[in-house]
Amino acid sequence: MSSVHVVCVTLAVFSLLAVARADGLLENVAVHKECGMSTSYNPSIENLCSRAVNGDRGGIFLGTENCIHTKIDDPQPWFEVDLGRPYPIMYLVVMARETLERRMANCKITVDGQDCFQFPKDTSSWGREMRVNCTRPLSGRVIRITKVIDDGNPGWDTPLNFCELEVYSCVKEAWGSGCDEQCGDCLDGEPCDKVNGHCMQCQPGLLPPFCHQPVVNQEDVPMTNSGCRATTAYFVSGALAAVLSVAALP
Repeated sequence: MSSVHVVCVTLAVFSLLAVARADGLLENVAVHKECGMSTSYNPSIENLCSRAVNGDRGGIFLGTENCIHTKIDDPQPWFEVDLGRPYPIMYLVVMARETLERRMANCKITVDGQDCFQFPKDTSSWGREMRVNCTRPLSGRVIRITKVIDDGNPGWDTPLNFCELEVYSCVKEAWGSGCDEQCGDCLDGEPCDKVNGHCMQCQPGLLPPFCHQPVVNQEDVPMTNSGCRATTAYFVSGALAAVLSVAALP
């Protein structure tokens, strides 16, 4: 019975994610972002890592400008993409190379160094579109895929070789672990923080940090370090916030 329950729960999660994507709550936040990789199968090709975040799901490597491939003798192949800012990770899709799905075997995905998912030792039956969820809710900025070589001896099937990594998170207007919270009115249409919903700056007259409500009482506006109250802007950096603006005395 337990195996049936697991299958049902998994299908339910995938169904909900599919609906969320259809409703426009999720987007691939990895496309065209900065990336890096341990080695290149062909060192003469510049910025080879970008071929895994170019939006092309095609599975042909040879003779195309798609897919990545580390050196066969690389003892610890890896690829990573920097999303530019932290995002709640809803799910990921790895598009394998045509007929070489097995090369994703034993690959480990991390989010800012936190364990997300590890492929089994046999991925030959997975199909090219490998859609995975982290084993727990995670937020982060840098997604890394590392090929774990158990015996430490690189060989024909140990290179990291796949064609596209897609990382799905909240669209610009949404935030939260389920992408079900609405961003406030951030200054100049900038997106809010995808993890905590804070705006870097509010439109004038709105109450930071969420920028949903108008400022009614001056006492509601946070104080600056100099003992003044900000009237227009709110800046957030991680867990620390500093309010800056043309200020009014309390």
